[in-house]
Amino acid sequence: MENIICWLLVISEWLESHNGAITAIATVFMAVFTLRLWVSTNRLWQESVSSGKTATTAANTAKESVISLKASERAYVFVEVHVEEPIFAGTQMSGDFFVTIKFWNYGKTPAIIELVGANLKIQLQPPEVRSNSEEANRPLPPSLAIASNNFYEIRVKLNIPSAERMEMVSKKTNLYCVGVIKYRSVLNDPCETVFCWNFVIENYVSVFVVTDDSILNRRT
Repeated sequence: MENIICWLLVISEWLESHNGAITAIATVFMAVFTLRLWVSTNRLWQESVSSGKTATTAANTAKESVISLKASERAYVFVEVHVEEPIFAGTQMSGDFFVTIKFWNYGKTPAIIELVGANLKIQLQPPEVRSNSEEANRPLPPSLAIASNNFYEIRVKLNIPSAERMEMVSKKTNLYCVGVIKYRSVLNDPCETVFCWNFVIENYVSVFVVTDDSILNRRT
């Protein structure tokens, strides 16, 4: 028992005499431990950031792929406007003037038609708005669709008196064909093509051409 007490006294004296060294050693151990902990935590954080960037990049790539797929596979509908009278013959004559409009689908998938229509307008300046008439906005049953590289056709007419025909020939006024087609792609995305074409006579041949700078010429 006395030996144990002696050893305890010796150890106590040694600890007391070397207190500064022990504290320094403990401090070093704590510093090393803290440094290793910081390195490990920093590595984990870097890996987390890297994983997050990788996941974000993968998500963006997938999103871009979907957008690209939609753009490449969807329907694209364009318009052709044709005069049924090959030339503006008999300008003194009055009567109905007929125009055929073809809606061509140049996309890779069918265009599901929702609404289609057009009308003819005689005025000096290009129209800025479409007509709200029933003829110019005809809803169609959802079973109608335009296959790829095919067209849907409508016919519109306007009674033009001889006096207005003469004004058109002398370019005192203009004849415009304005219309729209609203459709959905096979992915159910809403799309539309709005158009404005004007009538011209070139070398006694009557045709419709796209109206330059018309705000109505657009598609989605």
